[in-house]
Amino acid sequence: MKYWVEGTADQSHLIGISLLDNGYDNVLSLSVEDGKIVFTEECDGYYNVVLSKEDAKAALQEAIDWIDKA
Repeated sequence: MKYWVEGTADQSHLIGISLLDNGYDNVLSLSVEDGKIVFTEECDGYYNVVLSKEDAKAALQEAIDWIDKA
């Protein structure tokens, strides 16, 4: 199963990848803006965090580590 789909994020209109729910609605998008990685919730696009590439990798690894411990 593919969880991330490449394309245009609904709210930001930036090219990136979107995590989809089973109904194919965007849940979370990752895009690149000015060399930084933008994480955006895609319900209404109101919340986001912008991280350097290294910080984005560290944040994703932290999530992987948390899943491994769950």
